[in-house]
Amino acid sequence: MPYGLTGAPAHTTTPPYHPQANPVERVNRVLKTMIVTFLNDDHREWDRHLSDFRFAYNTAHHTSLNTSPAFLNLGRVPESINSYRRSATDKIEIEPTPPKLWAEQITHIQLLRDWVTENLDDAFAKQARYYDPRRRDQAFTVNDLVLKRQHTLPSATQHAAAKLAPNFSGPYRIFRFLSPVVLELQQVDGNN
Repeated sequence: MPYGLTGAPAHTTTPPYHPQANPVERVNRVLKTMIVTFLNDDHREWDRHLSDFRFAYNTAHHTSLNTSPAFLNLGRVPESINSYRRSATDKIEIEPTPPKLWAEQITHIQLLRDWVTENLDDAFAKQARYYDPRRRDQAFTVNDLVLKRQHTLPSATQHAAAKLAPNFSGPYRIFRFLSPVVLELQQVDGNN
């Protein structure tokens, strides 16, 4: 019996290269830029500095937030492991924060949350002002001919470099819409 006829919801998958479905893509792009910038000639050692990259990303000022992710999560800016202040004050005994002070800091969380929400709304509006004038809605219909973005993986055995491969394949005919942004394509010769 087909899956949809059993009363269960229809099974759909998330397209692997669909940016709206994967918000981590932007962070990965920034991380890749950091790794490429920091690498020397030996590309096998890219993972040695991941903790440094994570610290740099988390403590960097994010324009949309108007603060750093570390400050939002911890309520303070963390010190670097190799900071001069930490080495100079290594022998000083740290006093625990009194519970009353922690309670006062907790009351500021809602104010901080409202402030960040306002900052994000402002950033979204500003980004929309730059993006929307150039954006044109593309209205596709069934049987339209389209090209499909191709994501080629490098292969040493086939002597294929991903950066030199064609970006698109096709043409394909739109067979049906699975959602407003996900389409099922059919090759022009009729195969799905």
